[in-house]
Amino acid sequence: NRLLVVGDDTSGGITSLTIWKLTLSGILDTTFNGTGVFHYIVPGEQSYGFNLVQNSSGQIYASAYGPFTPGASTFVIRMSSTGIFDVGFAGSGVLSLSSPVGHTGSFFAPGLLLAANEKLVLSGGSLNTSTSVVDATVWQYNPDGSLDSTFGTNGAVTVPPPAGFASIAVQPARDATGRLLVPAWRTAGSLVDFLVVRLN
Repeated sequence: NRLLVVGDDTSGGITSLTIWKLTLSGILDTTFNGTGVFHYIVPGEQSYGFNLVQNSSGQIYASAYGPFTPGASTFVIRMSSTGIFDVGFAGSGVLSLSSPVGHTGSFFAPGLLLAANEKLVLSGGSLNTSTSVVDATVWQYNPDGSLDSTFGTNGAVTVPPPAGFASIAVQPARDATGRLLVPAWRTAGSLVDFLVVRLN
């Protein structure tokens, strides 16, 4: 058994998505990327690790925020248990979240959930181009990194907040029947409250 930790590390003025793999005694596992540490560095850009899941085959999914792709801010990488990119995922092992219909960007998508069928659910927010407000957003991707067209509209569901509020979805879960439960916070100035959205 091994421990996986996701976050970010700064070196030379660049902050990058970083994954550490440790033994249960807290020692870096050098079978992972040769050092026990993996950095995803985009020259001249910053990225910040959000979340991490591992499937039954040992593949690692990690999400991060990094404004290096036009129109998108959140990305997901998939790699082997030894730290090698899986090019069967989005063609390169790196997936930039798509903007939902009527929205732009994928802002701060901290939620990451992997289903038994390897479909990947991410939750966060995206900017509504009509209202200029951030709507809580949920995306679902197929195992190859393509959007799941059977989910919502072209693979995404957006939940507009009440007038004057902005909203960000956080970590999703599934209930006993498989429905998605997506908590979110919404804010207007100094006012903050919370809600839970249930999706079939």
